[in-house]
Amino acid sequence: MQGPYYVYFHVRPDTGRIFYIGKGKGRRCFTKRGRNADWHNVVLMNNGSFEVRIALSNLLEVDAFLYEKYLIDFYSREDVEADVINKTHIPCSHEVKNLIEWINSHPLILISPLAESCDIDRGNMHKYLKGADIPEKHLSKIEAILSDYGYQKEK
Repeated sequence: MQGPYYVYFHVRPDTGRIFYIGKGKGRRCFTKRGRNADWHNVVLMNNGSFEVRIALSNLLEVDAFLYEKYLIDFYSREDVEADVINKTHIPCSHEVKNLIEWINSHPLILISPLAESCDIDRGNMHKYLKGADIPEKHLSKIEAILSDYGYQKEK
């Protein structure tokens, strides 16, 4: 299933390095409105300009959210040449931390098909990935389907 969302990079013209990673739809990647002070400082240092690169497109929002988080985590690593100013933090309850870490470490598993396979609405799946407690009925369905991809529940 395809959707209107995409994940994008903002690149510094002076260094060619990624400084921001976001998700959006429509013309969001080109707008300067709704950005934080750090973003505006980088753009001001570049005479008000920035380059846009689309990383992935035609995504549903929950899939775009997952890819955005994965790319922010990747490009925030010290061994990657980027100047990423946005960071993510997804607090997780202890009982689902391993499951969410596993999903996030396997970015090719799209969340929308997973949610549909588990008969969970995508909005709830999005909340679960942000750290909301997963009800036992959903947790067991998710774990069962992900076991086909190699997920093993902590003992």
